[in-house]
Amino acid sequence: MTRVLYIASGMAVGLLIGLAVDRNARLDRDERISDLERELTTQRNIVKSLDEDNVKLRRRLKQYAKAD
Repeated sequence: MTRVLYIASGMAVGLLIGLAVDRNARLDRDERISDLERELTTQRNIVKSLDEDNVKLRRRLKQYAKAD
């Protein structure tokens, strides 16, 4: 009877430890995903800004080309 109790308590402790590790891993993963999404948003904004600058520069170039 005591062996069954030890085995059951060992399984319960192992399960609790496993759940705690899984929870921490999920939190770390979610935090990393959040950081990457913020970085991606920043990079998209930079690309959009550079694209708008390119459009402005092309318009100026066309104006100068027409003037010549």
